[in-house]
Amino acid sequence: MRIFPVTLGLLIAQPLFAQESVPEMPRQSASLEIFGSGLTYTLNYERFFYREPRFAIGLRTGAGFTPPQMTWAPACGLIGVTALWGMDGEYLELGASHVVLFDRFRGTGISMASFLIGYRYQPAPKGILFRAAFTPFYAPSRNPENGTMSLFPYAGFSVGYAF
Repeated sequence: MRIFPVTLGLLIAQPLFAQESVPEMPRQSASLEIFGSGLTYTLNYERFFYREPRFAIGLRTGAGFTPPQMTWAPACGLIGVTALWGMDGEYLELGASHVVLFDRFRGTGISMASFLIGYRYQPAPKGILFRAAFTPFYAPSRNPENGTMSLFPYAGFSVGYAF
């Protein structure tokens, strides 16, 4: 019977640890993406509306311009969804975007889908972020009879600030 009070005393004297606290992910980010979803470069803004310590879902929007030498698509716009999985500032990023390329000479736009799978470093609660990703494009073929490829492999990287 004497062992019980001694054991109870030792347990009470020791600090008890529950789950460790994980810093919260930032709510927003702004970044410059080179290549990637906007073909040449885009300025992007993201807002995470669902956040847990190791998972987040957000919306992304961006706009960019191509150099004047590339006359086929001088401007682009995108809107998409992003999901992050990970911890300690290192995340797997998955996403999908709708991309529109605007042709200034024809006055038309080309609509495509862009997908994203990559690595993202984003410290919590705020700081500089870095992303490297594989971003293939899917463009519906205008003439499926000619055998043109509709899925185009692509990649890009981003540097920005999370806040």
